[in-house]
Amino acid sequence: MDKEELKQFLLNNLPLAREAKSGEQVVCQCAVCSTPDTKGHCYIGPFDDTDSPIMYNCFRCDPTEERRKGVVNQEFLNRYQLWMPGDYGNNPNRSYIKKKRIGNRQVLDIANTIEDTRENQLKLQYINKRLGLQLSYQDLVGLKIFLNLQYLLNSNNIHTYSRDANIIHLLGSNFLGVLGVNNNMLSLRRLIETGLPNTVNKKYINYVVTDKIDAEKFYMVPNSVDMMKPVHIHIAEGFFDILGIFFNVMNCNTEQNLYIAGFGKSYEESLKFLVCNFPMLYTVVHLYPDLDVTDYVVRGICNNIQPVVNELYIHRNMYRGDGKQEKDFGVPREKIITSTLKI
Repeated sequence: MDKEELKQFLLNNLPLAREAKSGEQVVCQCAVCSTPDTKGHCYIGPFDDTDSPIMYNCFRCDPTEERRKGVVNQEFLNRYQLWMPGDYGNNPNRSYIKKKRIGNRQVLDIANTIEDTRENQLKLQYINKRLGLQLSYQDLVGLKIFLNLQYLLNSNNIHTYSRDANIIHLLGSNFLGVLGVNNNMLSLRRLIETGLPNTVNKKYINYVVTDKIDAEKFYMVPNSVDMMKPVHIHIAEGFFDILGIFFNVMNCNTEQNLYIAGFGKSYEESLKFLVCNFPMLYTVVHLYPDLDVTDYVVRGICNNIQPVVNELYIHRNMYRGDGKQEKDFGVPREKIITSTLKI
């Protein structure tokens, strides 16, 4: 039995079973907490083309309940008085690819899309000055950063735009950006403060490549993690923030670490995207709120996400220069003093 056959078996037999929006998960009622509703809050997956294990995670169970998440096997199905069909999950010789590549799905190909022009040199200088780094064009490709939207689209033979061609030109010349997790939603950052028409005179602008594919509004530093081991999830507000955390706080540590930022999305939604699409046995979440996010708001965020995580930490940048505190972590290393609170 393959993953697709198991998926159909679960859809046909689990209570309140339905397919999640992504198509890679099944959602059903949890047999442990048995929350009386019509939606179900136990997520099972991923049903993809990898050999990764099928796992489950209930988002309504008490966080201290050890049975709220794990690997789908006969013990799990016993809760529903079901028997595992065929030999799926019961083969002792079955090998699982535990490491799953996250944040690098392909809709656009970013390789060979950065030309060494004067404009791109200035944009690269902007990035390096802002973060205190010495990145190369090739580094940008590995981080899914692009410097000119129009050139990125044209080099991928995409000549039908979702915005007016004049706007695409303005976005290409005056913005830089990153590719989202499925490379279909792009987030662009304005580089000049004046001289732009109102249609594009915004600090951040999101761009959808095609409406034929779900546009996931999240940026992640591409990485692999073993979902059977504890995973540290670092969540920030913008892509410059998460890049600053990756380089200047965590020293590019990729060992069981995921780095994610939402395109105008909340911290909760970034976490929900990860735990719903990539079931992990043990999650350690690190939030990096901006200065304008008050402690009151942070407490509300913590109350919302604590039930679905194992450990939770809040980090703030306490560096003060020129009489004021830094707003976020999207700055050079010497402008970061981290204050950490375990919740």
